[in-house]
Amino acid sequence: YEVTEDLWQDSKMFRVVIRLRPLLGHETSQGDVVAVKPHEDGKTVEFSAKALAVGTVSLTFDSCVSGALTQDEFFPKSGVIPLLKAFIGGSNVTVMAYGQTGSG
Repeated sequence: YEVTEDLWQDSKMFRVVIRLRPLLGHETSQGDVVAVKPHEDGKTVEFSAKALAVGTVSLTFDSCVSGALTQDEFFPKSGVIPLLKAFIGGSNVTVMAYGQTGSG
């Protein structure tokens, strides 16, 4: 799934694009398993873990990108490029990135 400039043309004020990270080597060696899996639609993620008392939970975002992508592959899919173009054109924009330290 790729975020296109057309997606940013409508009146929606907020976009949420998430990137799932793969397990790290030490997590795999400990026997950890992936608890968050992307859906084929490129927008929905499914949380399923023993720690979730409610079982499986699905959430939908504007885009969900695989953690298997490199930074160079992810950037064009992130939706930031149209925002940068809008900023250069004089619009006010905000890009917020959040993630656990060391997660990518």
